[in-house]
Amino acid sequence: RNHIIICPSSIWRDSIEKDEKRHIYHMEEAAIAGHPSARCNLGIFNWNHGRFDAAVRHWIIAANLGHDDSVTYLKLGYVKGQLRKDDFAAALRAHHAAVCAMKSPQREAAAKAHNMFNHIMSRCEAGENQMQVRYDELSAAFEVIGIKF
Repeated sequence: RNHIIICPSSIWRDSIEKDEKRHIYHMEEAAIAGHPSARCNLGIFNWNHGRFDAAVRHWIIAANLGHDDSVTYLKLGYVKGQLRKDDFAAALRAHHAAVCAMKSPQREAAAKAHNMFNHIMSRCEAGENQMQVRYDELSAAFEVIGIKF
């Protein structure tokens, strides 16, 4: 997973012309390691270079891992005639199964805490009393995931 950290999507878009081979290498390594966003990015890269079959394969794998954006790109591939109806349906079923398998009370609590943290940070950036906002609301956010301070 370190490869995706080395080459996040924003850097991927901004500097792809500088060293394309290196970026592709890191995306491939991250995809092999199971990072669905890397799979999706490789699909986009292949699609833009006319390798539609490879792009669809990457998006199917990422969709099977529960990656939502890959489903969007698979729809594009289906509309453009690069994906058969039964393959598209199978990818949608696999995506749904992966998303359902990832649901748990712990993940829901973590998502709630993450949303609360983002809300706190937006309030702090708006200039509210940072110390009071941070202590009160951060403690509430951490309590959601079982951490008290």
